[in-house]
Amino acid sequence: MNEWLLLLSTLGSTSWQVAPLHTMHAASPSSAHARSLLWTSSAHARSLLWMSAEDEENTADALASKWKVVRRESDELALATSTPGWDVQEIRVKISRSAAAPGLGLLLEEYGAGADDTGLTLITGLVADGNAARASPALKPGDAITCVRSAAGSSYTECRNYDRTIDALSKLAPAPAPALLTVKRLVKIPTVACTVMFPKEEERADRTINLYPGTMLRQALIMNGIAVEGCNEDLQCLCKCGMMVRKGRALLKPEESQERQMLNNKRMSEPNWRLTCRSFIVDDLEEDAAMVVRIRPDTENVMAPKDPNAWRT
Repeated sequence: MNEWLLLLSTLGSTSWQVAPLHTMHAASPSSAHARSLLWTSSAHARSLLWMSAEDEENTADALASKWKVVRRESDELALATSTPGWDVQEIRVKISRSAAAPGLGLLLEEYGAGADDTGLTLITGLVADGNAARASPALKPGDAITCVRSAAGSSYTECRNYDRTIDALSKLAPAPAPALLTVKRLVKIPTVACTVMFPKEEERADRTINLYPGTMLRQALIMNGIAVEGCNEDLQCLCKCGMMVRKGRALLKPEESQERQMLNNKRMSEPNWRLTCRSFIVDDLEEDAAMVVRIRPDTENVMAPKDPNAWRT
């Protein structure tokens, strides 16, 4: 006789556990229909699809600490990121089912629970060749199911514990009706690792700072404790905000007319000069990248007129 197995790890566990049905806690759904949603037979359990990414940063265990629960002005709870450099995407997923294969094949784990059924429940894995493994778009470890939709209506599961999430999934219409889920996903924002070089006379080691899309260089330098002189946004700006881009110039938005005019004289001899106060990382950065800049480069005679006979102050 086939023994049914519940493919869920226990609360707080960092390793997978596959336990016989009768040993699991009472929170497990009891109806035959609910069982078919998340459970599989022992023969099928051997073909689990473990969602343990090569990069440990992308496992559910690693991503759990990057989630936080916030309370909106409407007093509703919402999931948000707790870690700089990460963004939250909302994705609608369709899991097709058939009468012969009605289950979802999801692996869930509760990573925290509070009062009034609140909590953090994340997808930790899928059953190989199961319906969820063929979902479109694909589900990933660390995804949080925020809404379960069906013809009967929607059940909101954002910031809900394991039990309430299971309750919502168990109310799905019987197969072959598809399971329509909304999930929230943490996505790492691509960054530019910017190496900052200093004038030789300062005798300072290079610094590396992380820059996100749309970041102004001057602002990033100040926030990372790198002193820069005050900027008056006039022609003296070149002496205070000038920098030489040694690598990664294409990672900066093109200069606008005012910056181009300020750099016009210097550009003839130093084509890779930019102004920190007018240099921004591109918005459409698709992957991590590297940049090297030299701040406070030699500005001697930068403002000197080209005509040697011109009057000087």
